[in-house]
Formats: sequence, C-alpha cells, structure tokens
Amino acid sequence: MDMKLKEFVAQHPGMSIASQEDNESILNFFENLPMKGQGLQLSYHRSPDFFTFLSLQSNQFYVFIYREQNQILAVGSLSLRPAYINGAEQALGYLGDLRVRPQLSSTRAWRDFYNDLMQSSNQIDELSQVHYFVTAMIDSNLIAKKALVGQSRLSFQYNEISKYKMINLLGRYKTCKLHEGYSVSRTQVLDSKETIDFLNITHAQLQLGYTAGEWSRRSKFTNAEYVIVKKNSKIVGFTQLWSPSPFKKIIIEAIPLSLKVIGQILLSPRSRFRVKEEFKVLYLNAITVAAELSLDDQHYVFNLLCHQSWKSSKMKNYHCLAFADFEQHSFSDALKGFISNSTPMSLYQVVLRREAEEFKIEQTHPVCFDISLV
Repeated sequence: MDMKLKEFVAQHPGMSIASQEDNESILNFFENLPMKGQGLQLSYHRSPDFFTFLSLQSNQFYVFIYREQNQILAVGSLSLRPAYINGAEQALGYLGDLRVRPQLSSTRAWRDFYNDLMQSSNQIDELSQVHYFVTAMIDSNLIAKKALVGQSRLSFQYNEISKYKMINLLGRYKTCKLHEGYSVSRTQVLDSKETIDFLNITHAQLQLGYTAGEWSRRSKFTNAEYVIVKKNSKIVGFTQLWSPSPFKKIIIEAIPLSLKVIGQILLSPRSRFRVKEEFKVLYLNAITVAAELSLDDQHYVFNLLCHQSWKSSKMKNYHCLAFADFEQHSFSDALKGFISNSTPMSLYQVVLRREAEEFKIEQTHPVCFDISLV
C-alpha cells in the first residue's frame, strides 16, 4: 500500500522531514561538523538559508534530520529532477548533504532509515516513479566510503558510474587561437531555438543529461552567462558560466604548502586565495561538445570553451574556473595553457541489490554532472 513520505519518515523514531523552522539548527549542525578531506581544506557555508541552495538543485527536494533529545545528530537531502538515463527520460534522485555525528546511536539510526528508504521508495507516493538514485563522494573521504560503499548487509549497493576529477583552473599562461571556421559568442539569456535544439539533441545521449524542462528551469538562474562555439556556423560547443555563491560559499580552512608556492610565484594577486576567506569559484556547467566531431576537434572546442570562459568579464570576481572531468570521456589531459589542480572524486549509483541489473546506469554514455550543485 502506497504512503506519503511524511508517513514513512514518521515510522522511524527521531527522524523527520526538515522545514524552514529547522534552518538555524541545521546550519549550526553543519558548522560544527565540517566535511574533511586532504590537500586544500575547505568548508561549505549555506547561511543564511540552508534550503535556498537545494531549490537551485531542483524544484522538488527533501531534507531528512535525525534528533536525539532535541539535538540534530544527522542530516541528509534528496533532490529529484528529470534526466536522460540510458537514452530515455527518467526521474533521478540525488542523495546529498550527508552528515552524521560519529556515535553509535546516530550512525545506526541513519543507516536503518536510509536502508528502509531505498527498500520502500517504490511504495512512497513522492518517490514511486524514481528508480535511479546517485550520489558523489570525494575519494579522500575514507570514513564515508568505508561506512557506505561495500556494506554487504544493506539492501542496496553503491555501483561506481565513473571516477572523475574536480578540476580548478587557477591561472592562465597561454592563449588559445581561434581556428579558421570557428566563432565564439556569449549571451546572458538562453532563448535561442538553435542552442536549445543542440542541447536537447546532445543531452539525450548523455548519462544524467538535462531534459527540456530542466533547461527551462536552469535558464532562470541569475547572473549566468552562456558561451557558445560554432564551427562553420553550426553549434558544436556550449557551457553555462555560473556560481551558487552566495547561497553556497566555500571557505578556505588550510592551504597545502605546494599550493602556497604556486600562488605566490605563478598566480596574480587577484587569483591568490587566503585562509578564512571565501574561495570564489566560477563553474563551467553543462559542458557540451558535439559528439560527431573528431576527438582532436572535441579537444579543441573544449579548450576554446575554457579559454573564452577565462576571458569573461565575470572572472574578475573569482579565483578560478572549475568543472568535472569524467574518466570515460576525459578532456583535461588535452587542456593547454592553464595552471590547475584537481580533486579525485567518484559518482555512484545507489540501487537495491535485487534491482541492480534491471535499473543499471550503463557506462557506455558520457556523463553530465555539474559540481556546482553538489
């Protein structure tokens, strides 16, 4: 028998769906339980409203919280959106914002809830059409990987869709010449039928590609700029320059010595980042390159998108450009003229063991996944 999500959550003691009234408590919880990795140490700030960033991820999202004695001990979110998966339009759930205070009771309560949620999702009204769930993890976050990936006692499993790198372009030492037949344009509005047709056709062939409805939603993002590359008057490349700041701010907590040296020697004063200040990142979102191009031409178009984005007037307000580079369809090795660093990450499908083959996200398609919204 189907039930409402609120009814399902109420069956788990201490669990609830967060509302705006919980905003301050959630922000305090995140402030006191930062996510740690290696290398450049960053913290993520969502004040003054934790929920605003989630509304950028999706029009439909839920935040789950676990309390003991009126104190939050665990938080996780679920955002839903349409996406192309294995060539067809499907409902996709993104599992994010997971923070659990490391103590036995909260760890066990969250594990049991998460396990039941995955098992019962097809019986919950709001999730009954969602057969695909994904999440992302930093590879250096060994605690999270140990707690979640490879846990055979759970009813679900984590299947790696792809390894990827978060690439930060910190400085530029060489330009990229415009080859004959190529042109570049910029626009603040995504309303060209030619561009929208290119995106709809191309993204239908990507894993997690954006649907027409998602493009319509994203076209309303404020302060976005679109960079479009044409070859012989035909669109062959696209990216959306956009940042979620101030709704999600990245604060630098510690800088490794190697990056300090790079910053002092190679980066301009504008590009240098400092401890306890915001690390301002402008993201290349929805990087889209025409599949019919030769590999060399694809690499050139990608380089052109990066270099033209670096030349944007928006860059004067940011430390770097960033994008996700996926292992199966990597462009970063062909990138020329930039000083960069990278963070290894992995994208996983979260799927019930009994449905792992029926609802498998195949690794035969390039992946579309924007790190600006995770």
